[in-house]
Amino acid sequence: MNQSIYFFSILITSLTFLGCNLLTNSPNPSAMSALALAFGGTQSVTDNVGQPENLNDPLVPPVDGTPTPSAPSNDVCVTETGAFYVSGDSGQDSNDGSKAFPVKTIRKAMDLVSSGNAICVSTRSSNASYEEETATLNVKSGVSIFGGYTSSWVRDEVQNPTKWKTNRIGLMYSNLNGDAELSGFNITAKNSEASNESSYVILITNGTAKLLLKNLTLNAGSVFNGKSTTPGSSIGVLAFNLSKLRIESSEIRSGDASHGNDGTNGNSGVAGGKGGNGLSGNCDVSHPNASGGSGGEHPTLSSLNGFAGGRGGQASENGITGLGSCGGVGGGTGDPGAAGLSPTCAVQHGATGSQGSFSGTNIGTFFPYYQPANGSDGIDGSNGVPGSGGGGGGGQHCSFMCNKGTGNGAGGGGAAGSGGLKGTASQGGGGSFAVVLLELDEVLIDHTKLISGSAGNGGKAGNGGDGGLGGDKGLGIILCTGEVGRGGDGSPGGKGGNGGDGSAGGGGSSIALVLKSVTSLSANDNTFKTGLAGAGGSARHSYAGNGGHSIGVYSVTGSSYTLSNSQFELGTEGSAGSVTGTGTLGISGRKTNHSWD
Repeated sequence: MNQSIYFFSILITSLTFLGCNLLTNSPNPSAMSALALAFGGTQSVTDNVGQPENLNDPLVPPVDGTPTPSAPSNDVCVTETGAFYVSGDSGQDSNDGSKAFPVKTIRKAMDLVSSGNAICVSTRSSNASYEEETATLNVKSGVSIFGGYTSSWVRDEVQNPTKWKTNRIGLMYSNLNGDAELSGFNITAKNSEASNESSYVILITNGTAKLLLKNLTLNAGSVFNGKSTTPGSSIGVLAFNLSKLRIESSEIRSGDASHGNDGTNGNSGVAGGKGGNGLSGNCDVSHPNASGGSGGEHPTLSSLNGFAGGRGGQASENGITGLGSCGGVGGGTGDPGAAGLSPTCAVQHGATGSQGSFSGTNIGTFFPYYQPANGSDGIDGSNGVPGSGGGGGGGQHCSFMCNKGTGNGAGGGGAAGSGGLKGTASQGGGGSFAVVLLELDEVLIDHTKLISGSAGNGGKAGNGGDGGLGGDKGLGIILCTGEVGRGGDGSPGGKGGNGGDGSAGGGGSSIALVLKSVTSLSANDNTFKTGLAGAGGSARHSYAGNGGHSIGVYSVTGSSYTLSNSQFELGTEGSAGSVTGTGTLGISGRKTNHSWD
């Protein structure tokens, strides 16, 4: 990474998080929103990391490159120099952590230890687990944790691994600036209790040093089987912006992910009211009461009310032109008076809202947490145009032996219908990834099994609501048309446009190893096994979601890597999302050993 950019990133991130409690998951209102970064993007993943989009993911502390001492080798567990000891069978957390007086919990040892020290953990009798599931364990920089010891402190990390149950976010390394090792454990992160909670066994954020993961069995928890707007994913190891990572002779497994939420259907528009009929004129009497009908009323939006019809003309008076943009012209005076006209413009209906856009074929985004490939909302339909009023009938005009009558009133225009509201997008399914490595300099993976679980399905897209119907026209009155003019009819109100449908989210992907901006990878004698990828969400008139992918090794930025003596066992790719109307079908996911996109 360019040094000037790197230090500028440190400055900006530090200012963003000033005053935060960095070791809690509490939301930081002042932190900038996480920007979606496409897998294929070029922006550094460390540039704008802040508040995660899913508030159940932990806050990423600001970058701090201050060096710390590196941890010693496991020899210190024999020499008792710079080591703290844990015995779940005989220890007490009130002890000092020496070999003679070990503590009982690994958490307590983490409180006592300093950078440059090690924690030595004995396997419990009857192969019982260390039960430390209540909170995430934050590992200090330059601290190694060695499991696999007997009660007499003899180590066999392969045949006697130490069982350890952790929180759904198990171990978190932040700003690892001193070399460290974790070995000799069988660690299981607990399942999440909600569909929007992801599970990680090991989460590594920033560091200039090397972390060695050796002789480990890591099992990420499965996510609660439900639907969410921010569906949880299951990830064995997630590391970003770390200098060096070595994974040797281990098995890393992710659990099952949850499903994306369905979109919501838009409400239908509200119909407009009918225009009022005009009032009657009079054959022989001149009076002002032959009013035009009132415009139809809309129940919720007065701006959509129709326009009133024109009044009939009194004796020797033309009818009054109706209101509105194209109100009918009033009839002229005469013997008989001329009829008032109806509006001549076409009924104007509201436009249908646009459908949600295509969600693309990408797998999703990491920033650094995984965000599925979601659909997008439709657009609300527009309102119809209110109807104009008709013209009033002309009054009678005569000069000999007649009584001058009043023309008939015209009908009012109907109220317009309001537009249907948009359907909202559905969310893509959560992903299952054994190992995700973002922006690392040097990586070695040797004699290791990486196994991903089943991914979540995309949700069903929401349908747009129907537009409200326009109100019918009011009628002009016909009375004594041999002497006075009839009133013109009003025009109907326009129908509201239908709301656009949302588009559907894609199925989540099951990938054993995800690589983004990894400078150097050495991978030898590894097995990559994937689970069932998620199905794309369905839609009506919009775009259905694409199926998730089942890929052994996926390179986000297109870099290709040599995988020596690799074995692949792939699950089924996700099926394409379907449509029930005129929409576009999704595309089935891919199933491939490796993809250098």
